[in-house]
Amino acid sequence: MSMPLRLSDMLMYRFILENCDESEFDFLERMKVFSPVKKRVRIDGELELSQLFNASWTAPMRKPLDFYLHMVLRRIILRQSRQKMSDKIRREKGVEKNEIDPHLLKVLRKHLISARVSVNT
Repeated sequence: MSMPLRLSDMLMYRFILENCDESEFDFLERMKVFSPVKKRVRIDGELELSQLFNASWTAPMRKPLDFYLHMVLRRIILRQSRQKMSDKIRREKGVEKNEIDPHLLKVLRKHLISARVSVNT
């Protein structure tokens, strides 16, 4: 018997599916947080998921209060907050994403000089 999902639960699962990487998704599938799905990569590189019709998996989907789900949610949120923080620091410093940080360049030069490699800059 499966339990109906509330709208908040459905939105939570959608957020997780859109933001988790493949290892996190496989982990949730192994822990039976998600029922088994068939994965297919489309031509444009997007991953398409579909339920297997003949799956013998009968346990209901767990609610977002599940321990494993919270572990993955914390990893996703931590990854997103780190990205936002680094973007904020770059904006404050005026450094574009494709520019090299001057401090990092200085450290790299020291290592190159200590390795006795000549670099023309």
